[in-house]
Amino acid sequence: MSEVTPDRLDRIERILEQTASRLDQVAELSQQTAQLAQQTAQQQQQLASRFDSLVSETQRLFNRLGEEQSRTSAAVESLADAVTRLTRNAEADQVRWTQTQAEIRQIWEYLLGQQRGNGRGEG
Repeated sequence: MSEVTPDRLDRIERILEQTASRLDQVAELSQQTAQLAQQTAQQQQQLASRFDSLVSETQRLFNRLGEEQSRTSAAVESLADAVTRLTRNAEADQVRWTQTQAEIRQIWEYLLGQQRGNGRGEG
């Protein structure tokens, strides 16, 4: 067997010390990694909770939007019906007004004819 010399023991001791030091560094890094993992998990949980809240709020808003759209559609239909009725009434009124104007014109012409006839008979 090979003989263990003091230099070789010193070298082994240095290697062991370096290994122990590196193991301490690895342990510290592992602890930091575990803390970061825990923080990340908490942040993910918070984000998931916020996301769920946003999804619920979005669904509520979409439902409300659907209700508003239904009300708006009903109001537009009602308005369209009213405009249609008003248009029909306006058309009927225009026909009646045209007839009334014709009657007024006939009466006016009659009255003018009467006035001319009275003016001739007296003079």
